[in-house]
Amino acid sequence: MERLEKKTNIIVNKMGLTLEIAKWCISIHKKYAIWIAKQIKENRELFPQSCGDFENILDWKKLNPIINLNDYTFKKALRESKKYFKVKNPFKKNNGSLKNEKIFLDLGSHKWVILETQKDLEEESNSMNHCVGRGPDYLKQIEEKRSLILSLRDKYNLPHITIQIYLKNKNVLQFKGNSNSNPKGKYLKHFTELVVKNNNLIESVSDYSFWNSLAECDKKDIEDIDKAFPGLINFERRFEYGLSFYNIENRIFKEDIHLFAKKTIAFPNGFKLFGTVEILGGKNHLEIGENCSFSDNVKLESDSLVIGKNINIGGNLTIIGCLKNEPENLRVGGDITIINTSKEMFELNKKKLSSTTFCGKILELKKYEN
Repeated sequence: MERLEKKTNIIVNKMGLTLEIAKWCISIHKKYAIWIAKQIKENRELFPQSCGDFENILDWKKLNPIINLNDYTFKKALRESKKYFKVKNPFKKNNGSLKNEKIFLDLGSHKWVILETQKDLEEESNSMNHCVGRGPDYLKQIEEKRSLILSLRDKYNLPHITIQIYLKNKNVLQFKGNSNSNPKGKYLKHFTELVVKNNNLIESVSDYSFWNSLAECDKKDIEDIDKAFPGLINFERRFEYGLSFYNIENRIFKEDIHLFAKKTIAFPNGFKLFGTVEILGGKNHLEIGENCSFSDNVKLESDSLVIGKNINIGGNLTIIGCLKNEPENLRVGGDITIINTSKEMFELNKKKLSSTTFCGKILELKKYEN
């Protein structure tokens, strides 16, 4: 536990990445979390979309212990890992149906097949080009009834998703497409059916590949999963997926929000939060509804930021990007920091905040490009 806290501290405080990214790196691999974080620091686009690529690299490293990842950039490591697995275990799209047809759940056009033997695991691994059949660990977990491993198959018995459920806490540890990729969003409805028709089988999902796939789904499909699986989509992700918050009147949420968002994020009218807010990403529309209050620091990065009227912020406010409106009755308990790439943008945002009530100063931290 102390080692994880130390790594989190390095990623957040020394490398300057968010707490969400630190947790993500550790969730992929505790030992190599710092190396993963270094790659993300070099290229922020790797988070969170490249979860499967990192896992492919780590599978390659596991099978080749002599490799020192510190000698590799993400791009070079990914290239070498793909080359290795292509030679060792080529994936053929038309390789015919698989032999294992032990049905766990029949859904008509698709079915969930259970993997029980080493032969089942190797067949899945060979077809999906991932590590579920490599090494004795998976079979041991199945035999000791610690894990349940299922494969989503189509009418030709070809696999599209492999999932590993840790039975003790009913958590989906792995949710993988071919080559550890994010499964296509269109297949997630079959996961919803698995949850609905097997009550108490699954209570949580920790694999980021699932969340990356979910982000690609239509809002209706996300709402269907939310309805079928209450509590699965947590507080932060409700913002990310644009889901509704119910019964917020006279309610104070005691959470911290740390998001890297590329879509529209909207705080509903009357939203009250006891905690910090950090929303990064830039290429998004970010809107704070009317009569909202935040107890602590608020940091917002957006190309299109709209702040409603009657907003209370107990700590500091940091704005990165473009403020679209002149907030009415905005009150800030600390400093206001504006970070921009041009002098003109700084002056424009500053002017829009001229009627804001605040206890500290208006600061600018970033050097201009021009």
